Amino acid sequence: MGCWHLFGLLATLLACHWVHATPYGYMKCRNIVSDPGWPGPQDWARLNKTVDGRLIATVPIAVSCHNPNYHQTECQILKEKWAFSDTQ
Repeated sequence: MGCWHLFGLLATLLACHWVHATPYGYMKCRNIVSDPGWPGPQDWARLNKTVDGRLIATVPIAVSCHNPNYHQTECQILKEKWAFSDTQ
């Protein structure tokens, strides 16, 4: 096998590793609730209609540790329990 074949093989393996090493197969920023690009209530309602009302609104367990819902005591309690599998 010539040098160029080895180089091509190595480049392919590295590219495949990089693609699989990223969370979604590629690097891209995602919106979160506080971002301007996050869908509003009307957008979610329209999406919910497309799945016959089966969307489930959830509240992240660590909501008390982030603005605008920051609550120092609740956040501290959660931090103390975080390592336990029954934390809910």
